[in-house]
Amino acid sequence: MDTSEFVGDVREISVASIRPSSHNPRGEVQKDDSFERLVSSIDKVGLLVPIVVTKLRTPREGIKYELVDGERRYWAAKALGKSSVPAHVLHPNYSVRDLRRLMFHLHMTREQWKPLAQCRSLAEAYPQLDRGIRFREKQEWVKKLVRDTGMQPVTARDRVHVLAWPKALKEAIYEFDERQPKKDIYSYVLAIEASIVEPSLRAFPEYYNHDHAPERKARTVRGALLRKTTEGFVTGAVQSREQIREITPLFLPTLPLAQKRVAQSLFQDFIRKEEKQFDDLRSEIAVRLPEVVQEKAPPPGRLISSVEALTQTIDRYQLSHLESSVPREQTRSRVQRDLQNGLRRLALSARRLCQRLDA
Repeated sequence: MDTSEFVGDVREISVASIRPSSHNPRGEVQKDDSFERLVSSIDKVGLLVPIVVTKLRTPREGIKYELVDGERRYWAAKALGKSSVPAHVLHPNYSVRDLRRLMFHLHMTREQWKPLAQCRSLAEAYPQLDRGIRFREKQEWVKKLVRDTGMQPVTARDRVHVLAWPKALKEAIYEFDERQPKKDIYSYVLAIEASIVEPSLRAFPEYYNHDHAPERKARTVRGALLRKTTEGFVTGAVQSREQIREITPLFLPTLPLAQKRVAQSLFQDFIRKEEKQFDDLRSEIAVRLPEVVQEKAPPPGRLISSVEALTQTIDRYQLSHLESSVPREQTRSRVQRDLQNGLRRLALSARRLCQRLDA
């Protein structure tokens, strides 16, 4: 994007006449150590890089401009009590959407916005992305974002993976990220879309296309996977994105018809049952479709550590954990039976291995 077409001459404008941007997905400026260093730098050498503002069509109470770029510099100047700052004033005949696209370009190229902030900005600039888009539209949107913003194709593809989700689900993602930014929910959503949603659509088209467009079923699938992920953060069941990627063997295009039916049944059951987690499905794949897993035997030391860790977990496990994590009595009974069966299989496998070691 050529930003020169938007920007007029640099002029000094009153700090008091500027209001912060209402379209800045970065949120409130963090007044941390880096901000204090910026304040110190401006105090010593002045504001070397002009801010960018747009002139308001209807000034009110002395406010004539809205900030487009330079949020931190603006607040640093205010902290220093500056009466005026150098600014590029945008031509007034550009639309709010044009200005949002310019803001996105400025901040993305400076790597100030994290991926989800970029997604929010793009959703504001493009109403179609705000609502969510169809699977068949994804590639065209990747090309459009590359063309409009100058981002790399791989980056555009990743952003489109997330922006394709329905608005309500994106809002849930944004809200979770605001509460728990360290969890990096964006990367998990990206893994869900790239490693589960799209491969499962290709593998099980009849599941997605049954009497309706695939986006309707995809909404259910995405919602279920997002809930499993966020709840897994709380319970500790989800520790890494690799747990999500490990179920991709379920969607192998080369599966024979009989195995494909088993794979689809496992996937549908996983989406339907709220209590099932990614590791549960991974274990079921290993039992029902062992030929697609192709796991190498772990080194003895890792096996010993895994056995010891599992033994300690089982020894410490209380029935109250089951009651608190699965509140529905009917569901809890089924989970309890599944757990008992799993423990019996574990005990049998352990006895068999002990017999082989004693031989």
